[in-house]
Amino acid sequence: MKPSERLLRDLEELIGFRDAFVALLNESERSPESYSGRIFRWVSRPGRETEWARLRGDVAIAAGSAAGAVDRLGLSLIVKPAPMTGQAAYSLNPIAAWSSALEPPNDFTVENVLDTVTQVIGRVERLRREAEITERSFAGKLTRFFGLPGEVREAMSPQGRRGVPATVGFWGTIVAEIIAILSATALLALFGVLVAKFF
Repeated sequence: MKPSERLLRDLEELIGFRDAFVALLNESERSPESYSGRIFRWVSRPGRETEWARLRGDVAIAAGSAAGAVDRLGLSLIVKPAPMTGQAAYSLNPIAAWSSALEPPNDFTVENVLDTVTQVIGRVERLRREAEITERSFAGKLTRFFGLPGEVREAMSPQGRRGVPATVGFWGTIVAEIIAILSATALLALFGVLVAKFF
């Protein structure tokens, strides 16, 4: 898979999470947990409990896919609890921890989730555009061509196969090695032609 294709998939998963989370919030309201109302949880609007539970499940599924994009970018959110709690600041993946934003003590908020996912969407879109430009260049095409055997090897590895029978993995490895040898041969032939032409 090309980097731009992987980033496009990340982008679609992030947008899917954001849309699912917004839909859940539209069916939610704050329920105060303290007299001042500063501590609260997000709950279903009256009469919408079934729909709210369904939407919450949709968010959980979308978060499972989208959280990986944040991890791949190496991003996290630093949360600073209120001073009176005595807790130290901590970092988290805001998409993986989305459900914590619905519960007290409200140090990590739904606004934190939405702000972070929107920023990540913008960053992934920029990286995707840059990757497309690189892939269209001559250097990008060469990198893609000579990187193919590695991708085949990765796809045929135990992690990439995900349950494909061992015989397929064995033959996949053989095919990957043949492709690697042919790629190296093609590179040497190209180098020989260039040397003969210019020297």
